[in-house]
Amino acid sequence: MPAALLSRDEVVARIQDVFRDHGFDGASLAEISKATGLGKSSLYHYFPGGKDEMAVAVLARIGAWMNDYAVAALKRDGPPKARLRAMLRILDEFYVGGRNACVLGNLVIGNSREKFQDFLASAFEEWIGALRALAVEAGVQITGTALAPIAKLTSTPNVPDTEKLSWLVLGHGLAASNKSDYALLTSAAAGLLGSSDSASIQSRIAATLGVDEIGVSGIGGTNGGLLTVGKQISSRLRVTFEQGFTKAATLIKARYNIYKRIDLQVQTGTESAIDIFYTFTFD
Repeated sequence: MPAALLSRDEVVARIQDVFRDHGFDGASLAEISKATGLGKSSLYHYFPGGKDEMAVAVLARIGAWMNDYAVAALKRDGPPKARLRAMLRILDEFYVGGRNACVLGNLVIGNSREKFQDFLASAFEEWIGALRALAVEAGVQITGTALAPIAKLTSTPNVPDTEKLSWLVLGHGLAASNKSDYALLTSAAAGLLGSSDSASIQSRIAATLGVDEIGVSGIGGTNGGLLTVGKQISSRLRVTFEQGFTKAATLIKARYNIYKRIDLQVQTGTESAIDIFYTFTFD
């Protein structure tokens, strides 16, 4: 196809072949020009940043391919072994049974390693996550009686209960979770497990978040449930964040111990208030 009719993606594909054969440092503009049929001025029109921008475009193209094919194969329905084999078949086709060199490896050989290693790491991030998702098969084992069922988290291989719950509900480990994931996990723990097991898992999720308290209350009630996250800032000051699941309610509370049994609480968010609490103790 004449160079003037090539799309940008086709130009990047031809540059990718040059980098595969020669690496970043070894690929000259003359070789890239010959492979694409474009003069140097036309190459700089496509890629004002020169070879660096060309390499980034090649990495982005490979990253998109990985997500569309290799990662997609891992995320299909079916047994982990079948999904892994599907991914391996796709890679085998991409590398023509091992006859094609690894363009990613050649791009980071020599002085270009530090230049592109961050971009390369981000390109692999989703692929690594999808592979990691094959590592744990989690489920729930129900024992006990119909009137008093007991739910127990299981996994192969055996991992901590917090990880089992994360794999079961989210399809990945706690390390890849965000704040909304933690709320979902806490709600799942309250719904799936008994009160003692749920409290144990919630305390471990709180420790992972770096807070002192995380809990869910009011599930099934008129307000649709409430997520509470609390942190003891000092011996006298505690800050609590509350978020409704379905009702538009967000509260931030700061409770400060003024003197012995007297606490001052300031609340802001969907409702603002100032309260003073006096604590009584009964023997």
